[in-house]
Amino acid sequence: MAAHQKAVDIAAAAYGSDSGQVLMHRNNLSIVLSANGQSDKAISEFQEIVNIREHLNGEDSLAVGEVLQNLASEQSASGMLDDALISLERAERIFKEKLPEESPRRAFPALTRSAVLLELERYDAAEAAAREAFGTLSRTLPEGHYATEIARCRMGLAELGIGNREAAHPFLPRPVGTGKPAGSSSGLCGRLQGSWAHAWNSGTGIGSARLICVMKSRGRSGAVDFCRKAG
Repeated sequence: MAAHQKAVDIAAAAYGSDSGQVLMHRNNLSIVLSANGQSDKAISEFQEIVNIREHLNGEDSLAVGEVLQNLASEQSASGMLDDALISLERAERIFKEKLPEESPRRAFPALTRSAVLLELERYDAAEAAAREAFGTLSRTLPEGHYATEIARCRMGLAELGIGNREAAHPFLPRPVGTGKPAGSSSGLCGRLQGSWAHAWNSGTGIGSARLICVMKSRGRSGAVDFCRKAG
């Protein structure tokens, strides 16, 4: 973190505190703050960067949209779900206006929105958001890309939340003996297929499915963090 702060200070001395170089380093610093559990500071930084970017680049600039996407992700992780949806609405509009059709980044607001809506238990809307993201990502990224698999998992989670357990099957990683998993499954996911099989067959539902999706997309540390928060 100290290195990122030093980069901010050096850029500010060289180019001025509101320069693009400084804002780039501040954005990176905010991401590091988030990774180190300093969500309040990260959110404050992102909000300030948005304000400066609006002045420098325009309220509907791609630079503003990119920071809004980061802000929304941090707001979502911090439980500020309504605020995240507001940030995502702006980010999505900007991305669709400024990014070409073949850019996978156009899907990122919808992908983040699907996670927010799952937390709010708005499962129909979450399924629609995840499906929108999946459509764009599967078209613009290589097969099996982690972002596409996250969207696939969230489609399944939403279907489980709606109560469509059978409809969820094609989208969630499947246990041994139930057919080939949708997408790739390896590492921790593969080693825990027995536990997933028990959860799947016993009908324990969305909590277990959510955990396996976390493991698939974020690995062991993400799963541990998920369990800690869920507990």
